[in-house]
Amino acid sequence: MKKNHIFLYIYLLLTTVIVTTCPHDKDSIIEIETQDALHTILTKSQGPVVIAFHKSQCPWCKEMDPMIDNLSKHPKLQNISFYRANGRGLKTVDNKPSIETATIVKTATNQELIGYPFILFMNQGKYTNKQVGGIVRTRDQINKDMSETEVLFQKIEQSFPNSMNNNASIQKCNCK
Repeated sequence: MKKNHIFLYIYLLLTTVIVTTCPHDKDSIIEIETQDALHTILTKSQGPVVIAFHKSQCPWCKEMDPMIDNLSKHPKLQNISFYRANGRGLKTVDNKPSIETATIVKTATNQELIGYPFILFMNQGKYTNKQVGGIVRTRDQINKDMSETEVLFQKIEQSFPNSMNNNASIQKCNCK
């Protein structure tokens, strides 16, 4: 029994270290694979976090994935950690009973996961904003010829105003 506790403690410690430090490869989004990892990221992240929830059969999710991938590489967003989680396929650890992803999100953030894609913006373990469904542009954004990716970039900027890398060489989202 003590062995199980030691392994669980080491797992939680490693998960916390991975979440609280942010030197991950900016060429990729970190895939959240377990329910425990999702809960840890939602409640203990030490910086700005974008979590994109998706379902494998969701056409809007497939359309949104390249936008999220592109934004995760943007120099101005290098201080933000990007994660992706399958809304239906998170694994359990140590034979724990399975919990719906929506329940984990609701418990940790008090936000309803009401549809896919669902993008959650967190900072210091606290909810700051969300995007549910596809990107809907305003008339003004359409008139300015803003792409959906640029609209999402703008939402990220508004969600994390103090986390932007303003010294980045590219000052405008160049991702149409």
